[in-house]
Amino acid sequence: MAIIYHHNSRFKGGHAAENLYWSEQLETCSFAVRFRAYSARTFFVLNADAKATAAAKSWVSCMGEKAEFVLGANGT
Repeated sequence: MAIIYHHNSRFKGGHAAENLYWSEQLETCSFAVRFRAYSARTFFVLNADAKATAAAKSWVSCMGEKAEFVLGANGT
């Protein structure tokens, strides 16, 4: 498993489109965690197992509207 930090840019189509683009480029991307509040940061997680995915989903749900869990190109 690897975690890739990305500072979102002014990608055409917005942050959601940029995250989709990078998720597809990182073919082994299992999921991404995007922070919304006061931030333009995304963490892409590669080759995550079911336990790591479940833990990330739980953590993101505790963050409320400040964060978003997004399945990647290799979503598990």
